[in-house]
Amino acid sequence: MRELLRGRLAVVVAAAGYGKTTAVRRWLREAGERAVVVDDVHPDRLPDPPGAPDRLVLISREPIPVSALLRYDLGAPVEIGPRQLALSARRTAALLASQHGVTDPEAAAAVHELTAGWPALALLAGAHAAEPADVLSRPGTPLHDYIAAEVLGPSPTTPSTCSPT
Repeated sequence: MRELLRGRLAVVVAAAGYGKTTAVRRWLREAGERAVVVDDVHPDRLPDPPGAPDRLVLISREPIPVSALLRYDLGAPVEIGPRQLALSARRTAALLASQHGVTDPEAAAAVHELTAGWPALALLAGAHAAEPADVLSRPGTPLHDYIAAEVLGPSPTTPSTCSPT
């Protein structure tokens, strides 16, 4: 949270399911701070916030080049990514206990290791925490399907080929 509040311009970038929007709202609320927050920012379509905000927070799934952020004239951007958004092992265990009734520390540790604290994946894996990790990550499972749909996106139906010229 301190990182977000350190500068006048913050860029929060992580894949779907990292809780970017939820984290920003919580951090600002807990600090009693106000900011213009723009969610779902695309690097090729940067927003024009109303007026001249004292603090601007951009939330995106894709990195935004620092050179593009200079247009806001709010100083050096503070960058927040997956490492700062990921759940700790302790928070993963608390999530699994509260959402799925999983209280086995070894199961919670396995879910944390498998998901690296990625909140959405930890939540999905928690529903199946009693299963071995290799089962959780197989195609057709909730984790696999979530990553395929939200992170990797649709794959081409026909493989492309390159032929020498």
